[in-house]
Amino acid sequence: MLVEESLVAVISLPAGVFNPYSGVKTSILILDKALAKKANTIAFFKIENDGFGLGAQRREIDKNDLPQAHAEISEYLRRLRVRESLDGFQPTLGLIVEKEKITANGEYSLNGERYRENGQKSSQYPHVELGEVVEILDSLRRPITKSDRKPGPYPYYGATGVLDHVEGYIFNEPLVLVGEDGAKWGAGENSAFPVEGKVWVNNHAHVLRPKRDRLTDRFLIEILNEADLMPYIHRSQA
Repeated sequence: MLVEESLVAVISLPAGVFNPYSGVKTSILILDKALAKKANTIAFFKIENDGFGLGAQRREIDKNDLPQAHAEISEYLRRLRVRESLDGFQPTLGLIVEKEKITANGEYSLNGERYRENGQKSSQYPHVELGEVVEILDSLRRPITKSDRKPGPYPYYGATGVLDHVEGYIFNEPLVLVGEDGAKWGAGENSAFPVEGKVWVNNHAHVLRPKRDRLTDRFLIEILNEADLMPYIHRSQA
């Protein structure tokens, strides 16, 4: 009912926009029954930067997709309202998908990346074992039982994001965490997410330090979130 009668657009926000209070992955759904009846498409927009770092500190950065996203979303909605053709309209931050593609297999997925041509992004880079381009720091993580946790300023991470704030920390640097056994971060679809600063990580999240002369944190996160994660993690540990 949502896809066929109400949904007009999906805006995927980067994981971490609500840090330090929550690491939940969030998407905005634009619902308008009148527009949905006029359209046979749904637009998917993906915002990767909102003007602030995505770690616990949320420091201001130069990259900000919000102005471009606002312009493209507004143009898409305008065309729907006046029933103007979408031919030639190619948003740089997303894609427009026909509803029949979304309903075809019965999954009704609202992950726009699934509807790109050929089902995946191409890459000019060679494939390598995960262990060649990251250090796995799982041996340093450790849990704290709920009864033993002492309140403090530092985020306490598990497989699905921030579970609590505690007085101590284990790591103090930018890292990539991956939910154990493919656990998703918050209510989202992503298993890998960035952290920075002083954090504690329990044994339900893998801790990765990218070799930054080989790849960036963001590229690693994008690849892991589109892959079957656990075979790569286990192979590298072995």
